[in-house]
Amino acid sequence: MNNLTGLELDVLRLIIEGYTNKQIAEKILYSPSLINKKVSELLKKFKVSNRTQLAIMFKNYDKINTWFFKKNCLNNISEELNEWICAG
Repeated sequence: MNNLTGLELDVLRLIIEGYTNKQIAEKILYSPSLINKKVSELLKKFKVSNRTQLAIMFKNYDKINTWFFKKNCLNNISEELNEWICAG
């Protein structure tokens, strides 16, 4: 998790919430092609073959391992993601 960018964290959270790549692009105002690339990178980083496996993996980690994020207070993530993490 230390090697994820703020954008990757945002994309990962939205995948977990069930958003499609197109919906993610619209929600966080990036191009669909960039979101597709980020999803592919996440799949490779976590050695899974599809977004469903990725979502299941992290749903089991209780809000993307809330303890890790609260402890590290990442400054490079979106305000919305930061609020979501800290609310847990």
